[in-house]
Amino acid sequence: RRYKQQTYFNKLKKVTKTIQQRYRAVKERNIQFKRYNKLRHSVIYIQAIFRGKKARRHLKMMHVAATLIQRRFRTLMMRRRFLSLKKTAVWIQRKYRAHLCTKHHLQFLQVQNAVIKIQSSYRRWMIRKKMREMHRAATFIQATFRMHRVHMRYQALKQASVVIQQQYQANRAAKLQRQHYLRQRRSAVILQAAFRGVKTRRHLKSMHSSATLIQSRFRSLLVRRRFISLKKATIFVQRKYRATICAKHKLHQFLQLRKAAITIQSSYRRLMVKKKLQEMQRAAVLIQATFRMHRTYVTFQTWKQASILIQQHYRTYRAAKL
Repeated sequence: RRYKQQTYFNKLKKVTKTIQQRYRAVKERNIQFKRYNKLRHSVIYIQAIFRGKKARRHLKMMHVAATLIQRRFRTLMMRRRFLSLKKTAVWIQRKYRAHLCTKHHLQFLQVQNAVIKIQSSYRRWMIRKKMREMHRAATFIQATFRMHRVHMRYQALKQASVVIQQQYQANRAAKLQRQHYLRQRRSAVILQAAFRGVKTRRHLKSMHSSATLIQSRFRSLLVRRRFISLKKATIFVQRKYRATICAKHKLHQFLQLRKAAITIQSSYRRLMVKKKLQEMQRAAVLIQATFRMHRTYVTFQTWKQASILIQQHYRTYRAAKL
């Protein structure tokens, strides 16, 4: 009888040790799992910040490249147009000189001066027109860049909100503190953006008023000079009026086609960037969902194996007791 009780006590002691070991293993696994979750959330947050910085850098490089391409293309087109106008002017001058070679030398000099003054007036008109086109292009580029910057800021805030919602079930107090911080940060960003916008508009307004004053003075001087020169060259301008009208019409058509092409290119590039960002966001959401499903399945399998092991030991203990 004593031997039987000693055997029973040894079995019970062995089962107790096994249960204690299993309990301690489960407890240690839970601690390690919590540490892993904390480390994982930190890694995901760092990856999000790095990817955002990388995307902004890529967009900045694309913007600089597009600006350089547009500037090169405009330079090439202006050079071609200048060479064409130069060739036409040289041909007109050659014909005109051949026609007037039999006339008086003084009349030839007067006509030559008139032609030079007309050319200078036309070149000044072309320069002013080019300046207006460059001003419109710069305004359009600035508007596009500001819209892109606002969109990127909105995407960053949206991603931060998604991260806060994911951590809600883990720690409610941390969520409240995070929301308070985000509200303060969003308010600071909005105030900074508003202040910088007001400061930039004020600076642009002052520059615009100064430029307007300078342009008005310079235009008055140019108008006076042009009036004096055109008064002497009226007869020659009337003879070449039809050719000038035709050239202006062709130039206007060319400018309209170039403006439409630039607008289409900018819209297409903006659409491609937006589509790429949407694809990256969908891929990130799919990866997160797959990882959560795998983690839940591994946790379930672990608990299931632990439950089966505990049941087996308990049944063995009951069978030995009976």
